[in-house]
Amino acid sequence: MKRLISLCGVFLAMALIVPSVITLTYKTAVKAPEHVPVDTVRTEEGLPHIPEELAPETEPSETEYPVKTYSGYQTYDEFADRYLYLKEYVTEWQEDEERMLGAVTDTEEASAAPETSDNVTTVPETTAPTTTAPVTTAPETTAPVTTAPVTTARETTVPETTAPSNDPDENTSGGYVGCDAKYIKVYIKSTGKYETMLMGDYIVGVIAAEMPLRYGIEALKAQAVASRTFAIYKSQSSSYYHSSSHGPEGADVCTSSGHCQSYRSYESALASWSDKEYTREIYAKIKQAVIETSGIIITWEGKPVEAVFHACSYGMTDSMANVWGGGLPCLTGVTTPETKDTYNVYSQKKYTSAEVKKKVLSRDSDATFPDDPADWMSITLNENGRVKILRVGSASFSGQSSKSLFSLAATNYTVKYDRDSDTFIFDVYGWGHGVGMSQYGAGIYAEQGKDYKFIIKHYYSGADLTLWK
Repeated sequence: MKRLISLCGVFLAMALIVPSVITLTYKTAVKAPEHVPVDTVRTEEGLPHIPEELAPETEPSETEYPVKTYSGYQTYDEFADRYLYLKEYVTEWQEDEERMLGAVTDTEEASAAPETSDNVTTVPETTAPTTTAPVTTAPETTAPVTTAPVTTARETTVPETTAPSNDPDENTSGGYVGCDAKYIKVYIKSTGKYETMLMGDYIVGVIAAEMPLRYGIEALKAQAVASRTFAIYKSQSSSYYHSSSHGPEGADVCTSSGHCQSYRSYESALASWSDKEYTREIYAKIKQAVIETSGIIITWEGKPVEAVFHACSYGMTDSMANVWGGGLPCLTGVTTPETKDTYNVYSQKKYTSAEVKKKVLSRDSDATFPDDPADWMSITLNENGRVKILRVGSASFSGQSSKSLFSLAATNYTVKYDRDSDTFIFDVYGWGHGVGMSQYGAGIYAEQGKDYKFIIKHYYSGADLTLWK
Protein backbone atom coordinates (compact mmCIF):
# COMPACT_ATOMS: atom_id res chain seq x y z
CA MET A 1 0.00 0.00 0.00
CA LYS A 2 2.83 2.41 0.89
CA ARG A 3 4.47 1.74 -2.45
CA LEU A 4 1.25 2.49 -4.29
CA ILE A 5 0.76 5.75 -2.37
CA SER A 6 4.36 6.71 -3.20
CA LEU A 7 3.67 6.15 -6.89
CA CYS A 8 0.74 8.53 -6.61
CA GLY A 9 3.07 11.18 -5.19
CA VAL A 10 5.48 10.68 -8.10
CA PHE A 11 2.72 11.18 -10.64
CA LEU A 12 1.55 14.35 -8.90
CA ALA A 13 5.11 15.72 -8.83
CA MET A 14 5.48 15.03 -12.55
CA ALA A 15 2.24 16.89 -13.20
CA LEU A 16 3.70 19.97 -11.49
CA ILE A 17 7.08 19.76 -13.27
CA VAL A 18 5.83 18.88 -16.74
CA PRO A 19 2.60 20.85 -17.31
CA SER A 20 2.55 19.74 -20.92
CA VAL A 21 1.53 16.24 -19.84
CA ILE A 22 -2.13 17.06 -20.36
CA THR A 23 -3.41 13.55 -19.70
CA LEU A 24 -2.19 13.60 -16.10
CA THR A 25 -3.34 17.14 -15.37
CA TYR A 26 -6.70 17.18 -17.17
CA LYS A 27 -8.96 16.62 -14.23
CA THR A 28 -7.32 18.96 -11.81
CA ALA A 29 -6.64 21.72 -14.33
CA VAL A 30 -10.31 22.66 -14.73
CA LYS A 31 -11.51 25.03 -12.04
CA ALA A 32 -14.21 23.48 -9.89
CA PRO A 33 -17.49 25.39 -9.55
CA GLU A 34 -17.71 27.41 -6.38
CA HIS A 35 -19.72 25.89 -3.56
CA VAL A 36 -19.93 26.23 0.17
CA PRO A 37 -18.81 23.04 1.99
CA VAL A 38 -20.71 21.72 4.96
CA ASP A 39 -19.16 22.24 8.36
CA THR A 40 -16.80 19.48 9.46
CA VAL A 41 -18.68 19.25 12.73
CA ARG A 42 -21.81 17.41 13.74
CA THR A 43 -25.02 18.77 15.16
CA GLU A 44 -26.23 17.74 18.60
CA GLU A 45 -27.98 14.80 16.95
CA GLY A 46 -24.69 13.73 15.41
CA LEU A 47 -25.77 14.61 11.86
CA PRO A 48 -23.93 16.88 9.40
CA HIS A 49 -24.92 20.55 9.49
CA ILE A 50 -26.14 21.84 6.11
CA PRO A 51 -25.85 25.64 5.70
CA GLU A 52 -29.12 27.41 4.83
CA GLU A 53 -27.69 28.68 1.54
CA LEU A 54 -27.17 25.06 0.43
CA ALA A 55 -30.61 23.79 1.48
CA PRO A 56 -32.31 21.91 -1.39
CA GLU A 57 -34.98 23.82 -3.24
CA THR A 58 -38.60 22.86 -2.64
CA GLU A 59 -40.14 24.48 -5.72
CA PRO A 60 -39.63 23.38 -9.35
CA SER A 61 -36.89 25.25 -11.16
CA GLU A 62 -37.76 27.45 -14.13
CA THR A 63 -34.24 27.16 -15.56
CA GLU A 64 -34.02 25.89 -19.13
CA TYR A 65 -31.13 23.54 -19.88
CA PRO A 66 -30.38 23.32 -23.61
CA VAL A 67 -29.38 20.00 -25.15
CA LYS A 68 -26.33 20.20 -27.40
CA THR A 69 -25.71 17.99 -30.40
CA TYR A 70 -22.51 16.05 -30.78
CA SER A 71 -21.56 13.24 -33.14
CA GLY A 72 -18.97 10.58 -32.58
CA TYR A 73 -17.38 8.38 -29.98
CA GLN A 74 -14.22 9.72 -28.43
CA THR A 75 -11.67 8.50 -25.94
CA TYR A 76 -11.94 9.90 -22.43
CA ASP A 77 -8.46 10.09 -20.98
CA GLU A 78 -7.95 9.14 -17.34
CA PHE A 79 -5.13 9.28 -14.82
CA ALA A 80 -2.96 6.22 -15.34
CA ASP A 81 -2.87 5.58 -11.60
CA ARG A 82 -6.65 5.91 -11.13
CA TYR A 83 -6.95 2.18 -10.43
CA LEU A 84 -5.54 2.72 -6.95
CA TYR A 85 -8.78 4.35 -5.94
CA LEU A 86 -11.41 2.60 -8.06
CA LYS A 87 -12.81 0.41 -5.30
CA GLU A 88 -16.53 -0.05 -4.81
CA TYR A 89 -17.18 -2.66 -2.20
CA VAL A 90 -19.39 -5.28 -3.81
CA THR A 91 -19.45 -8.99 -3.14
CA GLU A 92 -17.69 -10.13 -6.29
CA TRP A 93 -14.66 -7.95 -5.48
CA GLN A 94 -14.48 -8.88 -1.79
CA GLU A 95 -11.34 -11.01 -2.04
CA ASP A 96 -9.41 -8.36 -3.99
CA GLU A 97 -10.63 -5.76 -1.52
CA GLU A 98 -9.32 -7.67 1.48
CA ARG A 99 -5.93 -8.04 -0.18
CA MET A 100 -5.63 -4.48 -1.45
CA LEU A 101 -7.10 -2.34 1.32
CA GLY A 102 -5.41 -1.78 4.62
CA ALA A 103 -4.66 0.85 7.19
CA VAL A 104 -3.87 4.39 6.09
CA THR A 105 -0.12 5.00 6.16
CA ASP A 106 1.55 7.60 8.36
CA THR A 107 2.06 9.75 5.26
CA GLU A 108 -1.62 9.67 4.42
CA GLU A 109 -2.59 10.43 7.98
CA ALA A 110 -0.20 13.36 8.18
CA SER A 111 -1.68 14.86 5.02
CA ALA A 112 -5.24 14.61 6.31
CA ALA A 113 -7.13 17.69 7.45
CA PRO A 114 -6.83 18.52 11.17
CA GLU A 115 -9.28 16.73 13.37
CA THR A 116 -12.31 18.68 14.47
CA SER A 117 -12.49 16.76 17.72
CA ASP A 118 -10.67 14.01 19.54
CA ASN A 119 -13.91 12.72 20.91
CA VAL A 120 -15.99 10.02 19.32
CA THR A 121 -19.15 11.53 17.88
CA THR A 122 -22.46 9.93 18.75
CA VAL A 123 -26.09 9.88 17.78
CA PRO A 124 -29.01 8.38 19.68
CA GLU A 125 -29.48 4.72 18.97
CA THR A 126 -32.51 3.91 16.84
CA THR A 127 -33.82 0.86 15.09
CA ALA A 128 -32.43 0.20 11.63
CA PRO A 129 -34.85 -0.72 8.83
CA THR A 130 -34.77 -4.33 7.75
CA THR A 131 -35.31 -3.66 4.07
CA THR A 132 -32.45 -3.94 1.59
CA ALA A 133 -31.27 -1.02 -0.50
CA PRO A 134 -31.13 -1.43 -4.28
CA VAL A 135 -27.86 -2.36 -5.89
CA THR A 136 -25.97 0.61 -7.31
CA THR A 137 -23.37 0.73 -9.99
CA ALA A 138 -19.80 0.29 -8.81
CA PRO A 139 -16.91 1.78 -10.79
CA GLU A 140 -14.21 -0.50 -12.18
CA THR A 141 -11.48 -1.66 -9.86
CA THR A 142 -8.60 -1.46 -12.33
CA ALA A 143 -7.00 1.21 -14.44
CA PRO A 144 -8.23 2.42 -17.80
CA VAL A 145 -5.60 2.42 -20.54
CA THR A 146 -5.16 5.67 -22.44
CA THR A 147 -5.16 5.06 -26.20
CA ALA A 148 -5.98 6.89 -29.41
CA PRO A 149 -9.59 7.97 -30.07
CA VAL A 150 -11.83 5.50 -31.85
CA THR A 151 -13.60 6.25 -35.10
CA THR A 152 -17.23 7.25 -35.37
CA ALA A 153 -18.19 4.08 -37.19
CA ARG A 154 -20.73 1.93 -35.40
CA GLU A 155 -22.63 -1.23 -36.32
CA THR A 156 -25.94 -0.32 -37.93
CA THR A 157 -27.13 -3.59 -39.44
CA VAL A 158 -29.53 -5.91 -37.63
CA PRO A 159 -27.56 -8.79 -36.10
CA GLU A 160 -28.40 -12.44 -36.66
CA THR A 161 -29.39 -12.84 -33.02
CA THR A 162 -31.04 -10.04 -31.10
CA ALA A 163 -31.61 -9.76 -27.37
CA PRO A 164 -35.18 -10.13 -26.07
CA SER A 165 -37.06 -6.90 -26.59
CA ASN A 166 -37.91 -4.61 -23.70
CA ASP A 167 -41.18 -4.06 -25.53
CA PRO A 168 -42.73 -7.52 -25.23
CA ASP A 169 -44.58 -7.20 -28.55
CA GLU A 170 -41.88 -6.05 -30.94
CA ASN A 171 -38.24 -5.10 -31.29
CA THR A 172 -37.81 -2.04 -33.50
CA SER A 173 -35.85 1.19 -33.36
CA GLY A 174 -39.10 3.17 -33.41
CA GLY A 175 -38.81 6.11 -31.03
CA TYR A 176 -35.05 5.81 -30.53
CA VAL A 177 -32.68 8.44 -31.91
CA GLY A 178 -28.96 9.10 -31.77
CA CYS A 179 -26.90 6.47 -30.00
CA ASP A 180 -30.05 4.68 -28.79
CA ALA A 181 -30.73 3.60 -32.38
CA LYS A 182 -27.31 1.92 -32.63
CA TYR A 183 -26.63 -1.74 -31.90
CA ILE A 184 -24.25 -2.71 -29.11
CA LYS A 185 -22.79 -6.03 -27.99
CA VAL A 186 -23.61 -7.00 -24.41
CA TYR A 187 -21.86 -9.70 -22.39
CA ILE A 188 -24.47 -11.44 -20.19
CA LYS A 189 -22.38 -12.47 -17.21
CA SER A 190 -24.96 -14.85 -15.71
CA THR A 191 -25.00 -17.02 -18.86
CA GLY A 192 -21.57 -16.28 -20.30
CA LYS A 193 -23.20 -15.47 -23.64
CA TYR A 194 -23.28 -12.41 -25.87
CA GLU A 195 -26.34 -10.58 -27.11
CA THR A 196 -26.56 -7.76 -29.61
CA MET A 197 -29.30 -5.23 -28.99
CA LEU A 198 -30.26 -1.64 -29.54
CA MET A 199 -28.70 0.74 -27.04
CA GLY A 200 -32.21 2.00 -26.21
CA ASP A 201 -33.41 -1.50 -25.35
CA TYR A 202 -30.31 -2.10 -23.25
CA ILE A 203 -30.95 1.08 -21.24
CA VAL A 204 -34.54 -0.04 -20.60
CA GLY A 205 -33.20 -3.27 -19.08
CA VAL A 206 -30.61 -1.37 -17.02
CA ILE A 207 -33.23 0.92 -15.48
CA ALA A 208 -35.42 -2.09 -14.67
CA ALA A 209 -32.51 -3.57 -12.69
CA GLU A 210 -30.93 -0.44 -11.21
CA MET A 211 -33.67 2.08 -10.32
CA PRO A 212 -36.54 1.89 -7.80
CA LEU A 213 -39.48 1.76 -10.20
CA ARG A 214 -41.92 3.42 -7.80
CA TYR A 215 -40.42 6.80 -8.68
CA GLY A 216 -41.98 9.30 -11.07
CA ILE A 217 -41.25 9.44 -14.77
CA GLU A 218 -38.80 12.35 -14.44
CA ALA A 219 -36.65 10.36 -12.02
CA LEU A 220 -36.63 7.45 -14.48
CA LYS A 221 -35.63 9.86 -17.25
CA ALA A 222 -32.73 11.10 -15.12
CA GLN A 223 -31.67 7.48 -14.57
CA ALA A 224 -31.93 6.86 -18.32
CA VAL A 225 -29.57 9.76 -19.03
CA ALA A 226 -27.09 8.70 -16.33
CA SER A 227 -27.13 5.02 -17.37
CA ARG A 228 -26.83 5.85 -21.06
CA THR A 229 -23.88 8.12 -20.33
CA PHE A 230 -22.21 5.49 -18.17
CA ALA A 231 -22.68 2.88 -20.93
CA ILE A 232 -21.24 5.18 -23.61
CA TYR A 233 -18.30 6.01 -21.35
CA LYS A 234 -17.57 2.33 -20.77
CA SER A 235 -18.29 1.12 -24.33
CA GLN A 236 -15.73 3.23 -26.19
CA SER A 237 -13.59 0.65 -27.95
CA SER A 238 -10.35 2.43 -27.02
CA SER A 239 -11.27 2.28 -23.34
CA TYR A 240 -9.76 -0.23 -20.95
CA TYR A 241 -13.28 -1.03 -19.78
CA HIS A 242 -14.26 -2.18 -23.26
CA SER A 243 -12.57 -5.56 -23.08
CA SER A 244 -11.22 -6.06 -19.57
CA SER A 245 -14.16 -7.92 -18.05
CA HIS A 246 -16.51 -8.46 -20.97
CA GLY A 247 -15.85 -12.11 -21.56
CA PRO A 248 -13.30 -13.81 -23.82
CA GLU A 249 -14.63 -12.18 -27.00
CA GLY A 250 -14.99 -8.67 -25.63
CA ALA A 251 -18.13 -6.52 -25.82
CA ASP A 252 -19.27 -2.94 -25.50
CA VAL A 253 -20.70 -3.47 -22.00
CA CYS A 254 -21.45 -6.28 -19.57
CA THR A 255 -24.22 -6.99 -17.07
CA SER A 256 -22.00 -7.06 -13.98
CA SER A 257 -22.91 -4.34 -11.50
CA GLY A 258 -19.33 -4.49 -10.22
CA HIS A 259 -17.97 -3.46 -13.60
CA CYS A 260 -20.73 -1.88 -15.70
CA GLN A 261 -24.44 -1.92 -14.82
CA SER A 262 -27.03 -4.52 -13.89
CA TYR A 263 -29.51 -5.56 -16.59
CA ARG A 264 -32.93 -7.23 -16.43
CA SER A 265 -34.75 -8.40 -19.56
CA TYR A 266 -38.52 -8.33 -19.90
CA GLU A 267 -38.62 -12.14 -19.74
CA SER A 268 -36.54 -12.17 -16.57
CA ALA A 269 -38.81 -9.59 -14.93
CA LEU A 270 -41.91 -11.52 -15.95
CA ALA A 271 -40.52 -14.68 -14.36
CA SER A 272 -39.65 -12.80 -11.16
CA TRP A 273 -42.71 -10.59 -10.84
CA SER A 274 -45.24 -13.23 -11.98
CA ASP A 275 -47.72 -10.60 -13.16
CA LYS A 276 -47.65 -10.06 -16.91
CA GLU A 277 -49.83 -6.95 -16.87
CA TYR A 278 -47.79 -5.30 -14.12
CA THR A 279 -44.56 -6.17 -15.91
CA ARG A 280 -45.91 -4.79 -19.18
CA GLU A 281 -46.95 -1.53 -17.50
CA ILE A 282 -43.61 -1.09 -15.76
CA TYR A 283 -41.59 -1.73 -18.90
CA ALA A 284 -43.85 0.62 -20.88
CA LYS A 285 -43.17 3.32 -18.27
CA ILE A 286 -39.42 2.72 -18.45
CA LYS A 287 -39.42 2.72 -22.25
CA GLN A 288 -41.30 6.01 -22.21
CA ALA A 289 -38.52 7.49 -20.05
CA VAL A 290 -35.86 6.16 -22.44
CA ILE A 291 -37.62 7.39 -25.59
CA GLU A 292 -38.30 10.85 -24.15
CA THR A 293 -34.57 11.25 -23.39
CA SER A 294 -33.38 9.18 -26.34
CA GLY A 295 -29.74 9.72 -27.25
CA ILE A 296 -29.12 12.35 -24.55
CA ILE A 297 -26.01 11.93 -22.40
CA ILE A 298 -23.99 14.00 -19.90
CA THR A 299 -20.82 15.57 -21.25
CA TRP A 300 -17.97 17.73 -20.02
CA GLU A 301 -16.16 19.69 -22.73
CA GLY A 302 -17.75 17.46 -25.38
CA LYS A 303 -16.78 14.14 -23.80
CA PRO A 304 -18.95 11.58 -21.97
CA VAL A 305 -18.76 11.80 -18.20
CA GLU A 306 -18.20 8.79 -15.96
CA ALA A 307 -21.76 9.24 -14.73
CA VAL A 308 -21.69 7.11 -11.59
CA PHE A 309 -24.75 7.05 -9.35
CA HIS A 310 -25.76 5.53 -6.02
CA ALA A 311 -28.85 4.59 -4.03
CA CYS A 312 -29.09 7.44 -1.52
CA SER A 313 -27.20 10.04 0.48
CA TYR A 314 -28.01 12.27 3.42
CA GLY A 315 -27.56 16.05 3.27
CA MET A 316 -24.70 16.00 0.77
CA THR A 317 -23.36 13.67 -1.90
CA ASP A 318 -19.60 13.12 -2.03
CA SER A 319 -16.85 14.12 -4.45
CA MET A 320 -15.18 11.57 -6.69
CA ALA A 321 -11.82 12.85 -5.45
CA ASN A 322 -12.71 11.71 -1.92
CA VAL A 323 -13.74 8.23 -3.02
CA TRP A 324 -11.45 7.19 -5.89
CA GLY A 325 -9.23 10.19 -6.56
CA GLY A 326 -9.35 12.51 -9.55
CA GLY A 327 -12.73 13.44 -10.93
CA LEU A 328 -14.20 16.25 -13.01
CA PRO A 329 -15.66 19.39 -11.42
CA CYS A 330 -19.14 18.01 -12.20
CA LEU A 331 -18.46 15.11 -9.82
CA THR A 332 -18.14 17.07 -6.60
CA GLY A 333 -20.44 17.03 -3.57
CA VAL A 334 -23.83 18.75 -3.83
CA THR A 335 -26.90 18.96 -1.62
CA THR A 336 -29.47 16.19 -1.77
CA PRO A 337 -33.03 16.23 -0.38
CA GLU A 338 -33.06 12.96 1.58
CA THR A 339 -33.56 13.29 5.33
CA LYS A 340 -32.86 10.86 8.16
CA ASP A 341 -36.50 9.74 7.88
CA THR A 342 -36.31 8.95 4.16
CA TYR A 343 -37.02 5.30 3.40
CA ASN A 344 -33.95 3.13 3.90
CA VAL A 345 -31.51 6.01 4.40
CA TYR A 346 -30.61 4.89 7.92
CA SER A 347 -28.89 1.63 8.85
CA GLN A 348 -26.86 0.39 11.81
CA LYS A 349 -23.98 -2.00 12.52
CA LYS A 350 -22.79 -3.27 15.92
CA TYR A 351 -19.49 -4.92 16.86
CA THR A 352 -18.02 -6.00 20.18
CA SER A 353 -14.58 -4.68 21.09
CA ALA A 354 -13.13 -8.13 20.37
CA GLU A 355 -14.68 -8.10 16.89
CA VAL A 356 -13.38 -4.60 16.22
CA LYS A 357 -9.87 -5.57 17.30
CA LYS A 358 -9.91 -8.66 15.08
CA LYS A 359 -11.02 -6.65 12.03
CA VAL A 360 -8.44 -3.93 12.55
CA LEU A 361 -5.60 -6.41 13.08
CA SER A 362 -6.58 -8.16 9.83
CA ARG A 363 -5.64 -4.93 8.04
CA ASP A 364 -2.88 -3.65 10.35
CA SER A 365 -1.19 -6.39 12.32
CA ASP A 366 0.92 -3.86 14.24
CA ALA A 367 -2.04 -1.87 15.56
CA THR A 368 -2.20 -1.15 19.29
CA PHE A 369 -5.23 -0.21 21.40
CA PRO A 370 -5.75 1.80 24.61
CA ASP A 371 -6.86 -0.14 27.67
CA ASP A 372 -10.30 1.50 27.61
CA PRO A 373 -12.30 0.68 24.41
CA ALA A 374 -14.14 4.00 24.84
CA ASP A 375 -10.88 5.67 23.79
CA TRP A 376 -10.30 3.56 20.69
CA MET A 377 -12.12 5.46 17.96
CA SER A 378 -12.23 8.99 16.60
CA ILE A 379 -13.14 10.40 13.20
CA THR A 380 -12.17 13.28 10.90
CA LEU A 381 -14.76 14.52 8.39
CA ASN A 382 -14.27 15.72 4.83
CA GLU A 383 -15.83 18.85 3.34
CA ASN A 384 -19.06 16.98 2.55
CA GLY A 385 -19.67 15.79 6.10
CA ARG A 386 -18.52 12.22 5.49
CA VAL A 387 -15.82 10.28 7.29
CA LYS A 388 -12.41 11.07 5.85
CA ILE A 389 -10.30 9.25 8.45
CA LEU A 390 -11.36 6.72 11.10
CA ARG A 391 -8.75 6.15 13.78
CA VAL A 392 -8.95 2.92 15.75
CA GLY A 393 -6.19 2.78 18.31
CA SER A 394 -2.92 3.37 16.47
CA ALA A 395 -4.42 2.38 13.09
CA SER A 396 -6.01 4.81 10.66
CA PHE A 397 -8.37 4.04 7.79
CA SER A 398 -9.79 6.17 4.97
CA GLY A 399 -13.54 6.63 4.84
CA GLN A 400 -13.92 4.08 2.05
CA SER A 401 -11.58 1.61 3.70
CA SER A 402 -13.48 1.88 7.00
CA LYS A 403 -16.75 1.42 5.10
CA SER A 404 -15.41 -1.83 3.72
CA LEU A 405 -13.77 -2.97 6.97
CA PHE A 406 -16.98 -2.71 8.99
CA SER A 407 -19.40 -3.52 6.12
CA LEU A 408 -21.13 -0.15 6.36
CA ALA A 409 -23.65 1.10 3.82
CA ALA A 410 -21.97 4.50 3.40
CA THR A 411 -19.15 6.71 4.69
CA ASN A 412 -21.60 9.13 6.34
CA TYR A 413 -21.67 7.58 9.79
CA THR A 414 -21.13 8.18 13.47
CA VAL A 415 -19.82 5.71 16.06
CA LYS A 416 -20.22 5.36 19.80
CA TYR A 417 -19.20 2.82 22.42
CA ASP A 418 -21.76 1.25 24.75
CA ARG A 419 -19.90 0.14 27.85
CA ASP A 420 -22.71 -2.02 29.26
CA SER A 421 -22.72 -4.31 26.22
CA ASP A 422 -19.07 -3.73 25.24
CA THR A 423 -20.34 -2.79 21.79
CA PHE A 424 -19.41 -0.22 19.16
CA ILE A 425 -22.49 1.13 17.38
CA PHE A 426 -22.23 2.59 13.87
CA ASP A 427 -25.20 4.73 12.80
CA VAL A 428 -25.05 5.08 9.03
CA TYR A 429 -26.86 7.54 6.73
CA GLY A 430 -27.05 6.78 3.02
CA TRP A 431 -26.32 3.78 0.82
CA GLY A 432 -23.49 3.46 -1.69
CA HIS A 433 -20.36 5.37 -2.61
CA GLY A 434 -22.21 8.71 -2.57
CA VAL A 435 -20.82 10.09 -5.86
CA GLY A 436 -22.98 11.45 -8.69
CA MET A 437 -26.75 11.15 -8.77
CA SER A 438 -28.61 9.92 -5.71
CA GLN A 439 -31.47 7.75 -6.94
CA TYR A 440 -33.59 8.47 -3.86
CA GLY A 441 -32.84 12.17 -4.24
CA ALA A 442 -33.91 12.02 -7.89
CA GLY A 443 -37.18 10.40 -6.81
CA ILE A 444 -37.84 13.15 -4.27
CA TYR A 445 -37.07 15.90 -6.78
CA ALA A 446 -39.44 14.25 -9.28
CA GLU A 447 -42.18 14.26 -6.63
CA GLN A 448 -41.54 17.98 -6.14
CA GLY A 449 -42.25 18.58 -9.83
CA LYS A 450 -38.70 18.99 -11.07
CA ASP A 451 -37.81 17.57 -14.48
CA TYR A 452 -34.95 15.28 -15.43
CA LYS A 453 -32.85 18.17 -16.74
CA PHE A 454 -32.92 19.85 -13.33
CA ILE A 455 -32.01 16.56 -11.62
CA ILE A 456 -29.07 15.87 -13.93
CA LYS A 457 -27.79 19.45 -13.81
CA HIS A 458 -28.02 19.41 -10.03
CA TYR A 459 -26.14 16.18 -9.39
CA TYR A 460 -23.61 16.68 -12.22
CA SER A 461 -23.15 20.40 -11.65
CA GLY A 462 -21.79 22.33 -14.64
CA ALA A 463 -22.03 19.43 -17.12
CA ASP A 464 -23.88 19.64 -20.46
CA LEU A 465 -26.75 17.58 -21.84
CA THR A 466 -25.77 16.42 -25.32
CA LEU A 467 -27.58 14.49 -28.06
CA TRP A 468 -25.01 11.79 -28.81
CA LYS A 469 -25.13 10.42 -32.32
